[in-house]
Amino acid sequence: MSTYRIISSDNHVMEPADLWTSRIDAKFKGREPHVVPMDDGSERWFTDGIKGQFVAAGTQVGVRFEEPENLTNFGVSADVIPGGYIPEEHVKDLDADGIDVSILYPTVGLQLYCTVPDSELLSATFRAYNDWLAEFCAPFPDRLKGIAMIPMQDPEAARVEIRRAVEQLGMVGVQVLTNFGGKLLHEAEFDPIWEEAQGLGVPICAHIISTNSAGVDRFDRYVFKHAFYSLDTMLAAASFTCGGILERFPKLKVAFMEAGAGWVPWMME
Repeated sequence: MSTYRIISSDNHVMEPADLWTSRIDAKFKGREPHVVPMDDGSERWFTDGIKGQFVAAGTQVGVRFEEPENLTNFGVSADVIPGGYIPEEHVKDLDADGIDVSILYPTVGLQLYCTVPDSELLSATFRAYNDWLAEFCAPFPDRLKGIAMIPMQDPEAARVEIRRAVEQLGMVGVQVLTNFGGKLLHEAEFDPIWEEAQGLGVPICAHIISTNSAGVDRFDRYVFKHAFYSLDTMLAAASFTCGGILERFPKLKVAFMEAGAGWVPWMME
């Protein structure tokens, strides 16, 4: 039998519908991410009055392939596979796929980075998520590893949450976007994030999202946004190298998610 361990470096949970309604700080009650039934029978996430993604987007088994007419109706909470939010079921899925360790990212939370302008609300939202994810990982600490969400628009608040998430919650990395609202990552305002991650010895994990990627203003359908994730990932890689982040923080560890690796030889050339 092979002694190699197989680690999935970019798995995702699917946040349960009551994650934030049951955990958000009292002062933000009513503004937190919550599920709203829609007229077409689906459910969508809303945060502070801002409409977000469908509840079960990307998490159903077979529905979108067997029923093409439902491509625009991404389901309800009941459609989400249990492994998305129940750790015991997630581990069963890992066993079925032959995966030893699962590195976990959010689904709903990813879309909140740039769509929620209130940094105080976003900080509270991410704290609640990080608490929940730590509890999700706790029953299987050798197999489930969490990546912390941080409020990038407030780098000093992000610094505080990075330390809390790593030292108190056991997170193994820090999630950032490949750009933030069009701002490239080598802009000096983000330096507190890189400094804190370097000091704690945890990697920065640059994870792209379709609503914030290069060329999103040109694409008229999701397939184009998803197919060209590598474009924005290359820009992020350039920020860490040519942009000088790794010169200022030479011990910083960086990983790039959701875009494969086929772009690396081309960029190196």
